[in-house]
Amino acid sequence: MKMTRFLSVIVLILGCAFISFGQQRVAKAVSPDNFETSNKNGIYFFQVSDDITADEVARNSEYYTMYFSVVYSEKNHQTVITMKDMDDSSKHVISRFFISLGIREIGYNGANYSVEDFYQKFLKSK
Repeated sequence: MKMTRFLSVIVLILGCAFISFGQQRVAKAVSPDNFETSNKNGIYFFQVSDDITADEVARNSEYYTMYFSVVYSEKNHQTVITMKDMDDSSKHVISRFFISLGIREIGYNGANYSVEDFYQKFLKSK
């Protein structure tokens, strides 16, 4: 009986762990011109997962104020990132911001990219 209970608890814990890892947060990038305008003016638009709160965005973005500012609308889950400097290392910090929110992928034009791949393909200077 004790062994059955022990195994049941283990299965429950593992099940919860797999469910937690399976629920991945994703951001969707918004750019009609493949980020040409955003890369010139330093303003980027992303729609983030519905479970991300304004408090969470504020808490995580405060670490990156040297690089960019973030305005978040909890109503439509839109995040506007305005760069303070347009060099590649500053734009790369956007990746750390998304990772801090638990976002590992960014969707754009029907495809999902890892945060790093998205930076390399769309944000990094060519």
